[in-house]
Amino acid sequence: MRRMILATAVVLTAIGAPPSASAQSNTFTVDCNRGQKIAVALEHGDFRKPIVINLRGTCREFVTITRDNVTLRGDPAAELLAPAQNADLVTIEARGVTLDSLTLTGGRYGVRNSQGLSVSISHCVIQGTSSDGLRGFVGDARLMNTTVRNAGGAGVYLSRGASVGISEDSHIVGNAGAGIHAERNSTVVVSASEISGNGSNGVQLQNGSFGSVSSSVIEGNGTDDDKPGAGIAISQSQAGMLNNNTIRYNREDGVIVTAGGIATLDDNTIAENGQHGVNAYLGSLLVLHGNVISDNRYSGVVGYAHATVQIGGATIRDNRGGAGISMMYGSKLMLEAPTTISQGNFGALWCGDHESSVNDLSLLDAGGDTVFCTGY
Repeated sequence: MRRMILATAVVLTAIGAPPSASAQSNTFTVDCNRGQKIAVALEHGDFRKPIVINLRGTCREFVTITRDNVTLRGDPAAELLAPAQNADLVTIEARGVTLDSLTLTGGRYGVRNSQGLSVSISHCVIQGTSSDGLRGFVGDARLMNTTVRNAGGAGVYLSRGASVGISEDSHIVGNAGAGIHAERNSTVVVSASEISGNGSNGVQLQNGSFGSVSSSVIEGNGTDDDKPGAGIAISQSQAGMLNNNTIRYNREDGVIVTAGGIATLDDNTIAENGQHGVNAYLGSLLVLHGNVISDNRYSGVVGYAHATVQIGGATIRDNRGGAGISMMYGSKLMLEAPTTISQGNFGALWCGDHESSVNDLSLLDAGGDTVFCTGY
């Protein structure tokens, strides 16, 4: 009998001991430093009820969550470390999943969310992946007070109608690709967060996607010499940058809107970017209200190739490599009240051809600087 007990103990040690349960039947503790496994805990308890798994130590396993209403929580903090870089560290294939107070290190994707399902990630760090930090296919994710850093691809990558909400002092920083990349009708909402130091664009929206950014800092993006980027790049998509964003120090434009995209920018500071402050290109629509656009390397605002730019109440100063506002190749400038100030630039307003024009120069305060543009 004693030999049987010892043999059983050896087997349990090899596969990971069962988690310890609290008084509540669907709350378990997994101590990874003692060889216990998350996969084992996920098979315990009543599958009809939510399950909370408190993690301790460093857990070295790939985790796939297929049951609904699962919470993985650091107790008080824990690390989930990928055994290799060729598979996804955490795969979500269920509804109502929460990751809290965890450091998720390595794997191909740090978190993969798919099949139209939802995940909430709070007080976590996702880092060191070989590809994207968070990859969303169709599903919905919420990042709160979470950092995504040093991913080999994008910090957050969304496709096929996926969505993400990033808030509460989250940081998408130092990733090799874009900070956030959204394509194919996906949605990005960012508030009170930072997107900085990423290799390509800070935020990239394309193929019918939508973005909203408020009260955030988007700076220093485009660090990769082979694929430098803008603060925000919008192509065939729509975005609103509202309420006190700071968009600065990006390698290329602060904001670029191309291929029929639409962007509304209200009350932002767009400064010291490596090319233009804001650039609308190829039939795009740009609406600016109350922004301060200053000290960019070239023009403050550009409309190029049949773009339409609407400006009211902006302050455009000290963009000394180009005019405060530049219109080229059949682009239209619509000035509206209150008056826009364009001073201290290399000219207040410049139209590069006779097909480009402005509606009402009385709504432009050039302060004596050069205006070279005709009315409609």
